[in-house]
Amino acid sequence: MDKEGDDQKQVIRPHDGGSGEEARDEHEVVEAVELVLFHVKECYVYLIPPRKTAASYRADEWNVNKWHWEGALKVVSKGEECIIRLEDNKTGELFAEHF
Repeated sequence: MDKEGDDQKQVIRPHDGGSGEEARDEHEVVEAVELVLFHVKECYVYLIPPRKTAASYRADEWNVNKWHWEGALKVVSKGEECIIRLEDNKTGELFAEHF
């Protein structure tokens, strides 16, 4: 028995024939909640000097007391993303962010 329409896909519509307001509400984008996974209050960023030889970079060659930036590091989960943020401790201003 070959039934006409067996190969058709079912279409589900969220709108039930009301005013249209309900349909818009069901399709609103919900913002993901941020969850702080890791937080370090004291973090330093250094400008890496050029290499003197073909050898790899060595942190012991840097001046540890001469950092480029100081602040907090946060690892944040937001939906499917994991975000690393560097923020100023006093103002909360964003210095850098990476997804």
